[in-house]
Amino acid sequence: MSATLKKVLQFPIIKIIIGIVVCFALFVSIQNFVLKPFFYSIIQDKYC
Repeated sequence: MSATLKKVLQFPIIKIIIGIVVCFALFVSIQNFVLKPFFYSIIQDKYC
């Protein structure tokens, strides 16, 4: 890893932004790949 990249990653605001992006990406992926199929399976079983 280069020295300038290490310096950039040491800034607190960069760490906060990376944390927000990671949390948002985790939330979106869980919502799309876990919750939607789960709820669709519940709804289809209930009304069929």
